[in-house]
Amino acid sequence: ETDISINILQNTEVFVNIGANIGYYSCLALRNKVYSILFEPMQSNLAILYRNLYSNNFAGMYELYPIALSNRSGLIEMFGSGTGASTIKGWANTPEWYVSLVPVSTLDTILGSRLHNKKCFFLMDVEGAERWVLEGATNILCNSEPKPIWMVEISTTEHQPEGVHINPNYLATFELFWKSGYEAWTASKLIRKIDSQEIHRMLKEG
Repeated sequence: ETDISINILQNTEVFVNIGANIGYYSCLALRNKVYSILFEPMQSNLAILYRNLYSNNFAGMYELYPIALSNRSGLIEMFGSGTGASTIKGWANTPEWYVSLVPVSTLDTILGSRLHNKKCFFLMDVEGAERWVLEGATNILCNSEPKPIWMVEISTTEHQPEGVHINPNYLATFELFWKSGYEAWTASKLIRKIDSQEIHRMLKEG
């Protein structure tokens, strides 16, 4: 994933890191002189992210929004903390009482059309909330030209809440991209295309 990201960043004008965590990929982009827009809502992650950005003298090269992203604006519950924090109740066996409120907005609200005509790379790691983030980014998905490249971590069975075997938003997440004219490819050493037949087969076979 790092190698793929480095290759994409060579031809990127703006990097958008959704779920920036402590800043590994953000620092990778900034070190390659790519202007970056970062989203991270968790205070425990932000403390380290702030230090990484400050210590590397990246001032003026990035925007940082300490908020979550979804399909609405306001406040949202975040369960857990650190790298596994999620807006999904029960994600990764996190107890329901381990919850905090964080501000939330949509990508379309914050970015609008400002990235049109720019070569963008969106990297998203939001622990199960992929569909909701994309639903709040329909303008970017449908109307951006050129279309951004997206790298999205999405779980099939891992970390699902108790009683949920397969991610109930799995197919819908892929379809949001396909309906907007995207293709889906694996982020692996042997990159290959993923089609709807494979997704349906995975869901049917569990």
